[in-house]
Amino acid sequence: MIAALIASGNIAYVIILITLVEAALVLVIHRRTGHGLSPGAFLPNLIAGDFLLLALGVGLGHGKWGWVALCLLGSLVAHLTDLIRRWQ
Repeated sequence: MIAALIASGNIAYVIILITLVEAALVLVIHRRTGHGLSPGAFLPNLIAGDFLLLALGVGLGHGKWGWVALCLLGSLVAHLTDLIRRWQ
Protein backbone atom coordinates (compact mmCIF):
# COMPACT_ATOMS: atom_id res chain seq x y z
CA MET A 1 0.00 0.00 0.00
CA ILE A 2 2.73 2.48 0.94
CA ALA A 3 4.74 1.56 -2.15
CA ALA A 4 1.72 2.24 -4.35
CA LEU A 5 1.11 5.59 -2.63
CA ILE A 6 4.71 6.61 -3.24
CA ALA A 7 4.92 5.32 -6.81
CA SER A 8 1.72 7.10 -7.82
CA GLY A 9 2.67 10.35 -6.09
CA ASN A 10 -0.48 10.21 -3.97
CA ILE A 11 1.61 10.19 -0.80
CA ALA A 12 2.33 13.87 -1.45
CA TYR A 13 -1.40 14.64 -1.47
CA VAL A 14 -1.90 12.74 1.79
CA ILE A 15 0.87 14.79 3.41
CA ILE A 16 -0.61 18.03 2.03
CA LEU A 17 -3.95 17.09 3.60
CA ILE A 18 -2.22 16.47 6.94
CA THR A 19 -0.47 19.87 6.81
CA LEU A 20 -3.78 21.60 6.00
CA VAL A 21 -5.43 19.98 9.02
CA GLU A 22 -2.44 21.05 11.13
CA ALA A 23 -2.72 24.63 9.83
CA ALA A 24 -6.45 24.71 10.58
CA LEU A 25 -5.82 23.54 14.14
CA VAL A 26 -3.09 26.13 14.70
CA LEU A 27 -5.35 28.88 13.33
CA VAL A 28 -8.27 27.83 15.53
CA ILE A 29 -6.07 27.72 18.63
CA HIS A 30 -4.59 31.13 17.81
CA ARG A 31 -8.01 32.72 17.22
CA ARG A 32 -9.58 31.25 20.35
CA THR A 33 -6.72 31.79 22.79
CA GLY A 34 -4.48 34.41 21.22
CA HIS A 35 -1.56 32.06 21.86
CA GLY A 36 0.53 30.07 19.47
CA LEU A 37 1.76 31.05 16.05
CA SER A 38 0.09 33.86 14.17
CA PRO A 39 -0.91 33.06 10.58
CA GLY A 40 1.78 35.34 9.17
CA ALA A 41 4.41 33.48 11.14
CA PHE A 42 3.82 30.06 9.62
CA LEU A 43 1.55 30.21 6.56
CA PRO A 44 4.14 31.32 3.97
CA ASN A 45 6.48 28.53 5.09
CA LEU A 46 3.67 25.96 5.05
CA ILE A 47 2.53 27.11 1.59
CA ALA A 48 6.08 26.84 0.24
CA GLY A 49 6.34 23.29 1.55
CA ASP A 50 2.94 22.33 0.22
CA PHE A 51 3.85 23.63 -3.24
CA LEU A 52 6.98 21.46 -3.14
CA LEU A 53 4.85 18.47 -2.17
CA LEU A 54 2.43 19.31 -4.98
CA ALA A 55 5.33 19.41 -7.46
CA LEU A 56 6.44 16.00 -6.17
CA GLY A 57 2.94 14.57 -6.51
CA VAL A 58 2.54 15.90 -10.04
CA GLY A 59 6.00 14.69 -11.06
CA LEU A 60 5.60 11.20 -9.62
CA GLY A 61 2.14 10.99 -11.13
CA HIS A 62 3.63 11.64 -14.57
CA GLY A 63 2.07 15.09 -14.88
CA LYS A 64 3.23 17.59 -17.46
CA TRP A 65 6.49 19.37 -16.70
CA GLY A 66 4.77 22.75 -16.93
CA TRP A 67 2.63 21.96 -13.90
CA VAL A 68 5.70 20.87 -11.95
CA ALA A 69 7.45 24.12 -12.90
CA LEU A 70 4.40 26.16 -11.88
CA CYS A 71 4.31 24.43 -8.49
CA LEU A 72 8.02 25.12 -8.00
CA LEU A 73 7.46 28.78 -8.91
CA GLY A 74 4.66 28.96 -6.35
CA SER A 75 6.99 27.51 -3.76
CA LEU A 76 9.64 30.08 -4.60
CA VAL A 77 7.17 32.96 -4.25
CA ALA A 78 5.94 31.67 -0.89
CA HIS A 79 9.52 31.08 0.29
CA LEU A 80 10.60 34.61 -0.69
CA THR A 81 7.51 36.00 1.05
CA ASP A 82 8.53 34.12 4.19
CA LEU A 83 12.11 35.41 3.98
CA ILE A 84 11.01 39.01 3.46
CA ARG A 85 8.60 38.85 6.41
CA ARG A 86 11.30 37.40 8.68
CA TRP A 87 13.91 39.89 7.54
CA GLN A 88 11.85 42.90 8.63
